Parts: sequence; structure tokens; C-alpha cells
Amino acid sequence: MLNFDEAEIVIPGLEKEYTLLHLSDNHVIMVDYNDTLARIRYEERRISADFYEDNVMINDRMEATWQYIEEHKDTLDGVLMTGDVIDCPFDPAIEYLLEKVQALPVPYMYTLGN
Repeated sequence: MLNFDEAEIVIPGLEKEYTLLHLSDNHVIMVDYNDTLARIRYEERRISADFYEDNVMINDRMEATWQYIEEHKDTLDGVLMTGDVIDCPFDPAIEYLLEKVQALPVPYMYTLGN
């Protein structure tokens, strides 16, 4: 189960209320097994060591987030992704991200991280 923090941000002069989902620093890892052995091992180490929270791998959390967006498409005005949604710009990760954002049922904005 995902937990989302909620915050209300007031922007003077904004006449409409918007509900946005903000995603950042998700670091989804997709290993490119066609890459060099060093890069493959680097990503495999990061999967096994760095990206677990509450014993759930970040890739699984991200899949649950995509599902959350689908389930709440009628109440969300958009998704803001402010970088590092994928861990490294390997082809499988870029393809994964493109597939997911192009299928979003709400508008989205993505900015590069760091």
C-alpha cells in the first residue's frame, strides 16, 4: 500500500484549484543486459542494496503509483515529475518511462533531475 503526503499550496492570483501528484527521485532501475558488464553489475548492485523502502523495491512502488494514477484519473488534474524518476538513462529505463507517461490518463510534466 502506498502512502502519499498531502500539502496545500496557495498561489496568489490562481483562480482554480488543482489536484496534482508530484513524483520525484523514484530512481526506477531497469538493467540493460546488452550494456557493458560493469554497468550491468552497477545497476544490479543498486537494485539489491539501495532501493528498498519498507521492504518494497522502488520498481514495485512505481508500478503501484502508475496504478494509483489510473484509479484516481477523475480527481487528478495532472502529474508533476521533477526528475530522477529513472535511475540511469539506459535504454530499457527510458523506454519504460516513455511507455508509462504516454499511457497516463492525465496531463503530465517531466523535468530532468539534478
